[in-house]
Amino acid sequence: PVCATSAQLGVLLVRAIGVDYALFMISRIREEIAAGTDCITATEIARTSTGRAVFWSGLTVALSLIGLFLMGDTVLTSMGLVSVIAVIITVAASVGVLPSLLIWLGPRLEYGKVGILSSSRSSRALDRDQGGTFSIFSLTYWMQRWLTIGVSRPFTVVITLGLVLIAISSFSFRVELGSTVHPEMLPSSTQSAQAFAELKRNFPDQAGTDFSLIIAADNLAELESSDELQRFIDSLLEFETVSGPISIDRSLNERAARYNFVVEGNGNDLRNKTMVSAVHRELIPAMQDELGVQAFLSGTLEYEIDDTARYIARTPEVFAVVLGLSMIMLLTAFRSVVVPIKAIVLNMLSTGVSFGVLALLFQASPVSLWDYGVIEGFVPALLFSILFG
Repeated sequence: PVCATSAQLGVLLVRAIGVDYALFMISRIREEIAAGTDCITATEIARTSTGRAVFWSGLTVALSLIGLFLMGDTVLTSMGLVSVIAVIITVAASVGVLPSLLIWLGPRLEYGKVGILSSSRSSRALDRDQGGTFSIFSLTYWMQRWLTIGVSRPFTVVITLGLVLIAISSFSFRVELGSTVHPEMLPSSTQSAQAFAELKRNFPDQAGTDFSLIIAADNLAELESSDELQRFIDSLLEFETVSGPISIDRSLNERAARYNFVVEGNGNDLRNKTMVSAVHRELIPAMQDELGVQAFLSGTLEYEIDDTARYIARTPEVFAVVLGLSMIMLLTAFRSVVVPIKAIVLNMLSTGVSFGVLALLFQASPVSLWDYGVIEGFVPALLFSILFG
C-alpha cells in the first residue's frame, strides 16, 4: 500500500525539481541566443552542458531518497519509492522532452514579455543587460548586488555568513524526537478533541495514554488467585503517572491475560519513558525469573516509545548511506575531490540550519499552536534525504 503522504511528496518534488531543471535549460538557451547563437544550436549546447548537470543532479536526488528505505517504515518506504520514480521521470522529461519542446517553440518562448513585472528602473536596466529577462520585485537587482559583494569580498562573506549559519545550526542539538499524534494537539473543534477534554474533566485517571502488561503462563489462573502476581502489579502502580488496571482481558483458555493501564501524558514525557525503561529492565525480568511467566509491554505508550527509538537508531544510517552514495556520485560526475566535499559540507550546514529552525519553531515557539515540544521521529531522515538531494 502507498500512503497518502507519498502522493503529496511526489507532487511537491516533481514541481520543485521540474521547475528548477526547466529554468536551468531555458536560462542556458537564452544566454547562447543573447551571444548570437541560433535557437537550435543554443538548445543543443544547453542539452549537452546543462542537460548533463540535470542528469547527474537527478541521480543524486534519487540516491538521496533511497535512504528512506533504510528506516524500515512502510510509510517512509512508500514515500521514498514514489519520490524516486517521480524524480527519474522528471529528469527523463527535462533531458529528453524539454529540449525538443523548446526547439519547437523557438522565438515563441519569449511571447508575453511585459514590463509590468519589473518593479524599478534599475531592475529594468538589469533586465536589458541580461538579454531581456525580467525580475520580480527587483529580485535580479538585489541578487546582482549580493553577487558583486560576494565576488569582491569572498572571505568576508564566507566567514560572516558561515558564523551565522553555524549559530543557527547549534539549535539542532536541541532537537528532541517524539510523537505529535495526541488528542491535546488536535484542533479543539474536532469531536475527538472535545471527547478527550470531556474524559479528562470527568475521568482524569483514564485521560492519558494506554499501555498493557501482557502475561502468559500455563498456571496463570493459579498465580492470580494466590496473589503472587499482585505484588508485581502493585510495584507497577508505584510509578506516579500510572493508574489502573482499568480493565483485565483474559484468553478463553485462561493462559494469557492483558492488564490495561493508563499513564498521565504521553510517550514524550520523561517520567513515562523512565517507567517503561524500568519495567523492561527490572520488573519483567523479575516476573519471568520468580513466576516463570512470559511478560511483555504493549499499547499506545509502548508503541510511541519504541517507534521513536527505532527512528533515532536508524537515522544515522540514513545520513551515512546518503553521504556515501552522494560522494561516489559526485566523484564520478565531476572527477574532483573538492567538489563533493564542498557539496557535503554545505549541505550538512544547510541541514543543520533546517533542524535548528525546526527546534526554534516547534520546540521553543512563542506561538502556542506551534509548540509541540518534540519533532516527529521520522522528520530528520525525511528532511535530510530531500534537502541533501
